[in-house]
Amino acid sequence: MTGMRRGRLARGAARRASAGRAALWLRDLRPASRDQAALIELGLELADRVRSRKGAPIDRDAARAALLPGLDQLLDLPRSDLYAALQRVSCREARAFDADGDEIRAWCHHVGLLAVSHAKTDDPLMAAALTRVAATLHPALPELREVEGYLVERQREAGSFAPLASLDEEGDPSVLQETLLRLTIEALWAFAALARRTEAGAARAPSIESSA
Repeated sequence: MTGMRRGRLARGAARRASAGRAALWLRDLRPASRDQAALIELGLELADRVRSRKGAPIDRDAARAALLPGLDQLLDLPRSDLYAALQRVSCREARAFDADGDEIRAWCHHVGLLAVSHAKTDDPLMAAALTRVAATLHPALPELREVEGYLVERQREAGSFAPLASLDEEGDPSVLQETLLRLTIEALWAFAALARRTEAGAARAPSIESSA
């Protein structure tokens, strides 16, 4: 067995173990609203997709011949608009875009580097969102391995994900729970995209809203 294959197997095992811990945390949550209940359900679906290697959900009804957002355009977007743009891209397969393989790989390479940048500034939400977009279109990018390792390290003992920086643990419990929930779902979605097989599961991609 080559070192590259051993590394790939080790990363896969770490993803699945992380998804298992996240699923246990999600099952223990008491939703504070219908929105949180829906997010928990989505998180459990994503955890199952990571462990079964089904891949991230894809909307196979999404419009074809879509245009990839310009990289300059993405860099200029406010954080919340960038997050929304990434969600629109991540629900589509590579063949849904009006671009050839080399163009998609180059685009994903730059998005992957942006994910690395967010990981280095300890921003797990955006690091995971960027990773799931790049991995959905091109899961073999080597730069995504660094972000994947970062996300695994940001998993708390209980199973949720959070930055190293302190969260407001003494504030409104429902707000804290929703913050952890959204971070955890985004991390699981990135793991599912990284884990996908050649033929990913055919489920339509759900969406989540966030004040990223």
